[in-house]
This record gives sequence, structure tokens and C-alpha cells, in this order.
Amino acid sequence: MKHEVEILELVRRLAREAGKTVVCTLHNLDMALKYADAMVFMKAGAVLAAGPPDAVLSEALLEKVYDIPIRIRAVDGRRVLLR
Repeated sequence: MKHEVEILELVRRLAREAGKTVVCTLHNLDMALKYADAMVFMKAGAVLAAGPPDAVLSEALLEKVYDIPIRIRAVDGRRVLLR
């Protein structure tokens, strides 16, 4: 996990310094929540939701995408996902 955080911090810093957009596929939703400015959720090749995490992320969407119940909870001022 340490290296994952280091890489995402580096990518975020380099993107901001260069004024570039970075497109990254992450399957670790906790890391995506922490680092993404925007998220795209897809299933079967179709986009189900896209936009800022606060605008698109919901328990109903996550269940639709992943076919399992996933809860969103606040812990220390940060949203975490519970399966």
C-alpha cells in the first residue's frame, strides 16, 4: 500500500505541476476516492455514471456496478467503502 500511495501522490503532483490531465484505471475504490477529481463507472461497456466523486458515488451505483452491497461511511472525515 505504501508504494500505491507514493505513486498516486507522484502522479497527482506531476499532473498539477504540468497542468495535464491523467486518466488512470483503478480497481481500488478507496484509493480512487482519495485521489480522483472525477470518476467514471462502467459495466458491460456502458458508462453508468461520470463526474466528481461527491456527485456520482452512491451505494445504489456501487451495487449496480459490482453486484454486491457496498456501504459508504464517514471515518475521520473521509469516506470509506465497506463490503
